[in-house]
Amino acid sequence: WALMHELRGGPEPTLQEQLRHLSLCDLVIVEGWKFDPIARIEVHRSGADARRPLLFPNDPHVIAVATDEPLDTRLPQFDLDDAAAIARFADAVVVGSALVERIADAADEAAACRAAVEFLQPLRKAIDAAD
Repeated sequence: WALMHELRGGPEPTLQEQLRHLSLCDLVIVEGWKFDPIARIEVHRSGADARRPLLFPNDPHVIAVATDEPLDTRLPQFDLDDAAAIARFADAVVVGSALVERIADAADEAAACRAAVEFLQPLRKAIDAAD
């Protein structure tokens, strides 16, 4: 669903203020928050967009680019029309972030290993079931 609000001359709410209106969830996709320190996938189109400066060379929060032309970057690139690949990438980023949090919260190396194994077990079961 979408969260929209008419400002009626008031200040634009911050992303954090907007997020307070949502229930707990694993992933929130936002559009237009170019300057907040959040992971982002830059969307670039050749033609008219080509005149706009790319964000990724100077923005460490850009983690991938969706584009209709090859760009000179080491970041992952996805075709604009490949929604499935972009979704798989976003899912991997969310899972990876959750795993990193679990490991970071561990008291020592052994606890970090146990946390990683426990976290990954459901994924392993899902992979085995798909085979």
